[in-house]
Amino acid sequence: MSKHGKKGFDKEQLKKLDKLGFDWAPLKQGGTFMEKRREKMFPRIDANWQKRFNSLVEYKEKNGGSIIIGPSTKGYPGLHDWVHAQRKEYKKYEKGDEKALMYEEWVEKLSAIGFDFVSLCVTYA
Repeated sequence: MSKHGKKGFDKEQLKKLDKLGFDWAPLKQGGTFMEKRREKMFPRIDANWQKRFNSLVEYKEKNGGSIIIGPSTKGYPGLHDWVHAQRKEYKKYEKGDEKALMYEEWVEKLSAIGFDFVSLCVTYA
């Protein structure tokens, strides 16, 4: 402990860091570290998400408007798992979990095609 009661920092060091806007709790809800990390990751993650979303839209068009996808749906490997992951991440997003891998833009796109976010049953196509 330093003579000022904070381990490793004296009062002047703490003032300088505060003046710079140092984030003392980067992993805490609303911390700038997580926000900046999500912003930096978004373009790469969004590109991959868009590919899966486009597959879902294609599936819907080829299947008379249905987006019910089973784990063995032919021609769309992994799409069932992706759909399941979207529901799971949406639940976290709705609860305000900052680690949820869901963005408002994605919610809007999925909603626009009639995606069922709350379906808990697995329907095999």
